[in-house]
Amino acid sequence: MNIAKFKVQPRVVYLLSNQYRSSEQALKELVNNACDADAEHVHITIPMELFSTESIIIQDDGVGMSANQVINDYLNIAYNRRARKGELTPFKKRKVRGHKGIGKFAGLVAASQMEVQTTHNKITSTLVINKDDLYNYDNDLEELNIEVISRASDNPSGTKIILSGLNQTLNLPSIEKLRELLIFEFGRQPDFCIYINEEKVTFEDIQGTKKAFTKRLNETGNITVSLVISDQKKSLKNPGLIIRVGGRVIGEPTFFGLGHESLVPKKFLNRIYGEIEADGLIEAVNSGWDYIYENSKGYAELTSFMKRFLIEELKSKFKDETIELENEILHE
Repeated sequence: MNIAKFKVQPRVVYLLSNQYRSSEQALKELVNNACDADAEHVHITIPMELFSTESIIIQDDGVGMSANQVINDYLNIAYNRRARKGELTPFKKRKVRGHKGIGKFAGLVAASQMEVQTTHNKITSTLVINKDDLYNYDNDLEELNIEVISRASDNPSGTKIILSGLNQTLNLPSIEKLRELLIFEFGRQPDFCIYINEEKVTFEDIQGTKKAFTKRLNETGNITVSLVISDQKKSLKNPGLIIRVGGRVIGEPTFFGLGHESLVPKKFLNRIYGEIEADGLIEAVNSGWDYIYENSKGYAELTSFMKRFLIEELKSKFKDETIELENEILHE
């Protein structure tokens, strides 16, 4: 009996990097990695000029990786982080997004070379992955030497990825498309801010019908409403409106009860994204800042107002699609 073993050609990495349908999707995958590293800030730099020789840079302030983690985890293709280290990140307890172990190669969609500089405990480790070297190497993948250089550093913890030798057969990543893609994915992620060319990604980047106004209600006081109803048919991630009181988010995104109304289609509600500032409700917030007392007069007034407002906005937005609403919803 003969015993056979799998052989893995380095070209498999090249093939894995081509699974993304756009460079914007590939960059989002690298932002996933930053989120899993418990980063609070991610800065993405994209060249502005067509056929630019500058690099795309993705830099985060996460926990970074030690040299040992780079060698044993990062360079371990199809490494299942969830199976090895659990479903949640160690510090911020975020749900781990990466699970296939191949997202690390996403940068090779847009570039021929990916340099990774990662700092952990005052040690910076650097490695370079070259797409052409992978494609042209004929031996088994495990025989390919990738140099990891580690040195003492005063850099803060985090990871910087430099994508150079940009693919000239592709347009540069669209900043507008990338902003919208990232807000769909990370818009409700707490303690996670993303910047593209130093401009913060916010829900206002969603393409759609936008509304912003300030109004005074009798019991609630002044409210400031900012929202967008997306033009895209797919649902937003964590849709609804958040309520801020004293600058703090109270509770989960809400549709003010419309989600329980069978005659208000969920497919329309799930395209609403925004926030309301209502400092006048501060006395109605519980001591743990977890929720607003539902029987408070101010919250009841806000709920009634927002239900009417959202219904009218949905009717206007989707006037070509029938939305039948019971009279008691409109006049409660």
